[in-house]
Amino acid sequence: MTFLKKMSLSSRVLIGLGLGILLGLFIGELVGPLGIVGDGFILLLQMPVLPYVALSLIASLGRLDYHVASQLARKGGALLLILWLLSLAMVALYPLSFPNWESASFFSTSLITVPEQVSFLGMYIPANIFKSLSDNMVPAVVLFSVIFGVTLIGMKEKEGLLDQLDVGVSALSAISRNIAELAPIGVFAIGAHAAGTLAFEDLGRLQVYIFSYLATSLVMALWVMPGMISAVTPLSYRQVVGPVRDVLVTAFATGNLFIVLPMLSDRAHKIVSQCADEEESKKLVDVIVPTSFNFPNVGKLMTLTFVPFAGWFTGFLVPQGQMPSFLVSGLFTFFGSIPVAIPFLLEQLRIPADMFQIYLVLNNLVNVRVGTLMSAMHIIVLAVLGAYVIMGRPIQWKGLIRYGVISALLTFAAIGGTRLLLEAAVPHEYTLDDIFEGMDFTREYAPAKLYSEPQEPLAPVGPDGRLASIMDRGFLRIGYFPDRLPYIYKNSQGQIVGYDAEMAHMLAQDLEIDLEFVKLKPGTLYEVLDEGRCDLIMSGLVITVTRLQQLKFTRPYMDQTLAFLVQDHKVQDFNNLASLAKMDSLKIGVPDDPFIKNAVTTLLPTARIEVIGSPRTYLQGKRPDLDATVNSAEGGSAWCLIYPAYSVAVPMPMVIKAPTAYPVAQGDTEFAQFVSTWISIKESEGDLERLFDHWIVGVDSGQKKHRWSFVRDVMGWGIKDH
Repeated sequence: MTFLKKMSLSSRVLIGLGLGILLGLFIGELVGPLGIVGDGFILLLQMPVLPYVALSLIASLGRLDYHVASQLARKGGALLLILWLLSLAMVALYPLSFPNWESASFFSTSLITVPEQVSFLGMYIPANIFKSLSDNMVPAVVLFSVIFGVTLIGMKEKEGLLDQLDVGVSALSAISRNIAELAPIGVFAIGAHAAGTLAFEDLGRLQVYIFSYLATSLVMALWVMPGMISAVTPLSYRQVVGPVRDVLVTAFATGNLFIVLPMLSDRAHKIVSQCADEEESKKLVDVIVPTSFNFPNVGKLMTLTFVPFAGWFTGFLVPQGQMPSFLVSGLFTFFGSIPVAIPFLLEQLRIPADMFQIYLVLNNLVNVRVGTLMSAMHIIVLAVLGAYVIMGRPIQWKGLIRYGVISALLTFAAIGGTRLLLEAAVPHEYTLDDIFEGMDFTREYAPAKLYSEPQEPLAPVGPDGRLASIMDRGFLRIGYFPDRLPYIYKNSQGQIVGYDAEMAHMLAQDLEIDLEFVKLKPGTLYEVLDEGRCDLIMSGLVITVTRLQQLKFTRPYMDQTLAFLVQDHKVQDFNNLASLAKMDSLKIGVPDDPFIKNAVTTLLPTARIEVIGSPRTYLQGKRPDLDATVNSAEGGSAWCLIYPAYSVAVPMPMVIKAPTAYPVAQGDTEFAQFVSTWISIKESEGDLERLFDHWIVGVDSGQKKHRWSFVRDVMGWGIKDH
C-alpha cells in the first residue's frame, strides 16, 4: 500500500486500467456487474462539473477588463481556428490510409429517411437557465455565464460577489480532486466492463477504421498539439506532457471530457505558470477552459473521419470534389450533437445511415476514449497558448518551422504506414455476393418440392373454400417469379430461399402440410391465379390499382421504396430529384410493373422508358445504352451485393413507397382474409421483423453469442448442463 501511495495518480490509473482489461478478458461477460461501479464513478465525476463551469466563467470574466476580454476573443479565436484547420486537414488526409476494397451493403433505412434538422437555438440560448442546468445543456449554461461575466466587467460593486464565487470555485475544484483520487478504482471497473463485453468479431470487422483512426489521432494528440506548445513557448515537450499525463489517462479511461474540466484547468495553470506570470495566467486559464467546451474541439472534429470510412466501407466513396463542402458542413454541424450530426452528414453524402449503428460500436470501442484524450489535449493547448499569447509573451518562430516539418513527416508516415499494414493484413477479396447467394433460412423447415415450369391446374376449389381444399389435398402450392431478390430466389445450394420463401415455409409449417414452389413466366400473374395453377403468389409484389381490379390481396406485410440502380460514379446524380429532372436524354430500364412505370413517368416525364425483363442484363453490362434501371431500394440493395460496381439511389426529397402483399384469385376472399390474419399473428410474434432483419437488412437475428473468455471457454465455469 505504501508503494502505491508513492506512485503518481497517472501510474495508478494506468495500472487500474490494465488490471481491469485483463480481468475482462479473463472472465468475459461475467464482469458485467462492474459496469455499475464504473457508471457510479462517472456520475461522481460529473457531479461538480457544471456548477464549476458556470461559477468559474462568471468569476474569471468578471475580474477581467474590456481590453483583456477583447484580446481573449481575438487571439483565442485565432488559435481555435488554427486547431480546427489542423483537424480538418487530418480528416481530409485520413482516407489515404484505406486499402483498396470493393464493397457494397445490404438495404439501409438511411436510403429512404430524411434526417432531423439540427436546432441550435434550443441548445445555445438559455431561455430558462435553471432548466438548462437541470437538462445539462452545457452550451446554454456557458452562454449565460459568459453574458453574466462580461456584464460584471463594467460594474463597480462586484468584489463581494466575485469573492464568494471564488470560494465556490475552490470548493468545487477540491471536490473534483478528491473524486479523482478514486480514479484507479473507477477506471479498473470501466476497463474490465469494456474488455469483458466487447465482441471479438466486431474488432476484426472494423479493424480498418480502428487502425487508421488510432494512427492519425495519436499523431494529433501526442505530437501535433503538444508540439505546438513546445514550438511556440520556451517549454520542452516533457514540460508540456508531464503535468497532464494523469488527466489524459483519466480522460481516455472514462471517455468523458466534461468530468475532467476542473483537472484540465488545474494542469493548464501549472504548465503556463512555468513561463508566465502565475496570477495573470490563472485568470486567463480559468476563462479559456470552460469557454472552450462550448466549441468543437479536435477530438470531436476527428469523429468526422467516420464519414469517409463509412463511404469506403459501403462503396459510397466521398468524392474528392465534395470533400471541402463536407469538411465545412461537418465543422458547423458539430457545434451541435454528434448523434444528430453523423446521420445528417451520412445523408448529405448518400451513405447508408444505418452505418450510424456501426459508428455506435466504434464510438464505444475507440472514439469515445481516444477522442476524449484528444479533446483534453485540445483544451490544454488552447488554454496554455491562449494565456501565453494574450499576455504578450514572445513567439519562437524558428521552433515553428521545425515543428511543421516534423509534424508533416509524422502524419504522412502514420497514414502511409497504416495503409501498408492494412493492405497486408486485411483481405481484399469481395465476399458479400457469396454470403448473400449462400444465405439460408433462419430456422429448419421440411423440404419443399420445386417445379421449374408451370403445372397443371389444381383440383377445383370445393364449396368450403380454398383453405379447406388445401388442407384436404395436404400441400400448399406457391407461385413465384424469377429474379425477385431478396424476396424469393435460388441460392448457391439450389434451394428456393428469401423473405417470401421463408414466409411460405412458415405458413405451410403452421398448417402442418407440405409445400410446393412453382417458377412462373413473367407476365402470367393473372392467368396463373385465374386458372387455379397456384394457391398464392409470393414474390415481393406491390399492390396497384390495376392488380386490385383483377386479384385479391392479403394485408400488406411491408413497403417497398422506388429507387434507381446505377453505376457507382453516377449515384450522386440520381440522388437528387431536382438535378435528375434537369438531365437530358435519360434512358431508364423498368420492370413490367404498372406501379413502377407510372411512378418513373411522373418523376421523369422527359426520360425514355424501356421495359426490361430483369435488372441482371443491365447489371452485367449488357445494356450500356441504359443510364439506370429501376427497382425497389430494398430489392436493389440485394442486387448490388451481387454486382458491387452498382449502387442504389433514392431521389430526394420525394420518397415513393408502395405496399407489398400476396395476391390470390379474385374469388378467394376468405383465403385472403385467412392469410391476412396469419400475417398479423406473425407480426405480433416478431417474425416479420426477424425476417426483414435477416433477408433485407442482413442482420443475424439469432441468439446473441457469448463472448469468449478464459474461465468460460477454457475452464468451463458458468456453463450449465442442459
